[in-house]
Amino acid sequence: MRTKHHPHAFTLVELLVVIAIIGVLVALLLPAVQAAREAARRSDCMNRLRQLALASQNYHDVMKAFPSASSTTVLQPVVKPPQYTSHGYLAQILPYVEQQAVGRTINTKVHWSHDDNYNASRTPLPSFRCPSKEDGEMTFTAQPGGNEAEELNLLRAHFMAVMGAKVNCPPLSTDPYPASTYETSDKPTCTDAGGCALNGVMFPGSKVSFKDIADGSTNTFLIGEIAWDVGPQRVWLVGSASRTGIYSYNYTAKNIMHPLNTAYRAASGQPASGYYNNDLSFGSLHPGGAHFAMADASVQFVREDVDLVGVLRPLASRASGEVVSIAGN
Repeated sequence: MRTKHHPHAFTLVELLVVIAIIGVLVALLLPAVQAAREAARRSDCMNRLRQLALASQNYHDVMKAFPSASSTTVLQPVVKPPQYTSHGYLAQILPYVEQQAVGRTINTKVHWSHDDNYNASRTPLPSFRCPSKEDGEMTFTAQPGGNEAEELNLLRAHFMAVMGAKVNCPPLSTDPYPASTYETSDKPTCTDAGGCALNGVMFPGSKVSFKDIADGSTNTFLIGEIAWDVGPQRVWLVGSASRTGIYSYNYTAKNIMHPLNTAYRAASGQPASGYYNNDLSFGSLHPGGAHFAMADASVQFVREDVDLVGVLRPLASRASGEVVSIAGN
């Protein structure tokens, strides 16, 4: 007689051991997968920012100056005080980032909030956003001067013009060098949204060319990343919110006054943050810092613990006389 041999089954203990091993392997593998994904997103973010910097240079080649943070074309017929179009720099460079179709939907002769520009303002442009910030954000959708209703959408831009360095607005006569070289808008606008630094490359009404960047294009910020939880802003089309004041609330350009990832704007209905809209910090969700495009179109990753006074502000100003290298910071 032959004895039947039954296949040996896993015991409960063996099964639990196998599951535990698989769990450990997954736990070890998951951070590596997440790190690889973030590295890919970071590389993509750098490329998007570089394309915007190159587009700004192409704009310069045609117009003999970099785009402004807010357009100052005067609306017709002329009224008193004059009214402006106030389109942001991103709207001005659309033809140079292969977005001619969207550009053709914009009426550049009227204010950004005009009905003619509604379709453009409701068009999301992924290339203007950091891929690490995938979720929608609260965005002001009301007309300027309205109740500033907020809507969750993907219409904001994360790459904003650097208007320049700011310490005081307006600058004080007692400010020591280099703060004494940091120009800002006039005093009445300082108490509104914080005013605008006028010592960078792109600010409202600017017409800065390469020859005006005395500190060198390699050492001067052009565009920076604001892709962290900075609070509500407007859509990518907007330069200055106001029709009559170019130095009002600016939504695709910021001053450098605070360290990275610190100054934010509170959502509607929340206690005020204490920071002005135009002074909100550059920053990102990338671990450890944020990207900046220099005026020469190179892109640098700047650590969030970098020195504000010794590095960030000098790099934001085009002609302070401070030559600061980003390497090693």
